[in-house]
Amino acid sequence: FDILITEMALPLTSGIELIQRAMKEKSPPRCLVLAHFLNEVSIRNAIAVGAKGVLSKGCTKEELERAIADINGGQQFVGSGLTAQIEREVTGIAPGRGSD
Repeated sequence: FDILITEMALPLTSGIELIQRAMKEKSPPRCLVLAHFLNEVSIRNAIAVGAKGVLSKGCTKEELERAIADINGGQQFVGSGLTAQIEREVTGIAPGRGSD
């Protein structure tokens, strides 16, 4: 499967708008959002439009690889750089772990 990895803030549009356009495709990609600053609102917005994962731009290489593998496997992923409260509220999964 294809995975779209996008930044939340883009020069001419936003990651949210990019994901919305991608979701209209015949075979939409699974989307992973990277952001310098992640907050509850941006996470909710990304997931609401179709993102399967969110990560801080400060994540490790290993965490990025795990996120890609989980998302490619059909799971959601929320990076460990996010607070446990936001992760539970948004996805219902444990910090830094995928979900089924």
